[in-house]
Amino acid sequence: MASISSLFLFNPTLLPQSAKPTDEEYTLCKLLYYYPESAPLYEQQSHIGLAEGLMLFVGQFSQEQLQTIRTERHSHVLLQCEPNIWLCLILQHPPEPSIVREADQMYSDDVLRRLAHRFYLHFYLFHGAFSAYSDLPALRTTLTDFTQVFVLEFMAEGVDFEGFYYCPLDKKVFLLVQFLLNQVTTQRESVLHTLVFFDGYFVSSSLPHEATLTLYSYCCRDRNWQRLQGLKRSLDPSLCVYGRLPGYPKQGYVYGLNGGQVTTPTVQFAGSEQQFRLVLWADQGLQLVLLLAPEEYAADWLQDLGEVLLPQAEAIRTAIKPQLQRHLQQEDNFRFIYYNKMNFALKKSARLGELDAPTLVSLGNIAAKFNERAEYADGVVRSVVKTQSHWVFAVNSLDARQIFVLFPNTSQAAIKVEEDALRFINYYFSNVFLGL
Repeated sequence: MASISSLFLFNPTLLPQSAKPTDEEYTLCKLLYYYPESAPLYEQQSHIGLAEGLMLFVGQFSQEQLQTIRTERHSHVLLQCEPNIWLCLILQHPPEPSIVREADQMYSDDVLRRLAHRFYLHFYLFHGAFSAYSDLPALRTTLTDFTQVFVLEFMAEGVDFEGFYYCPLDKKVFLLVQFLLNQVTTQRESVLHTLVFFDGYFVSSSLPHEATLTLYSYCCRDRNWQRLQGLKRSLDPSLCVYGRLPGYPKQGYVYGLNGGQVTTPTVQFAGSEQQFRLVLWADQGLQLVLLLAPEEYAADWLQDLGEVLLPQAEAIRTAIKPQLQRHLQQEDNFRFIYYNKMNFALKKSARLGELDAPTLVSLGNIAAKFNERAEYADGVVRSVVKTQSHWVFAVNSLDARQIFVLFPNTSQAAIKVEEDALRFINYYFSNVFLGL
């Protein structure tokens, strides 16, 4: 699997301050941050020079910005995250030629851009815009701490679809959840937004989808609601807030009041200047996220809030748990993945299990092709691909819904695979217009 070998942030408009700057000074003065910090200066200079030079070269022939650079050993992704500020991630491919080709497919341009975007959104969540830092050493210290965690997470998880696993609730339970949340916001005017996740499933949010997805990805990406326990790091106000929490209780505050210590980090979302104070209450798989007005909160105030949250969280958990358990006990007859780009809905069948690398490569490659082709917006596209262990039937409908159906019997004819897949899709997704 490819690994992140370098990551840097640069501003190509910056100029050296010395009277007679050298070529090295011209290049390195643009560097805001480089990971790893131990990399020799010539390597840092080479990467910045390559990125900037190719950006200027491409700009002569196209109005579209350069986004990816690929070599035999590396993949580079460039993201202009703020005016005049660019983020560059460099992934190093494994040395074996066969794996290199697989890595090139798995980490397609679409996947690489999403990886860079995730880096920026998660940093912005706790620390705001890069351009807001007037103290460059402070920015570098914070980025060093954040990047170390981000790189470790990437190595452990890889890149998957970024979306919500919606919790299956009937109308009665959903309205009950909303009623209980309204009681919290009514009793505490400082509570501006509420979000509910249960066992990694999305239940409710009063935020826009993009902002909700950032918090969901941080709290329980890919249904792993316990991931914050793995990220647990001792609190240090001089370093990055990301993943720093004193503990993860079965019931009680994760962010909020911990012992006698108040921990309500300031959060914000890219594209908005509004700030909030983050409170996270856990109740045995339930995550109740509150965004409070941006002010200081005393321990007594949070103690009173906790007394309100305790019965509300228990009632929400009690209502949701039986419905989710019934849903999980239902047996899926097919292996499939469903993704809705309109509301970020993501569903994987229980039978899907662990997939081998070639199949994951094919899925990532097909999804990337769907996402990159604008001409698919008004039509339906089908693709049938055979890997070493599976047939993969994929549908992209009106550039909105993507369905991948997997068949482990590779001896089947392609036409039989397509017939079985369409029969399943038309039955399972009968209430969704796909144009098939």
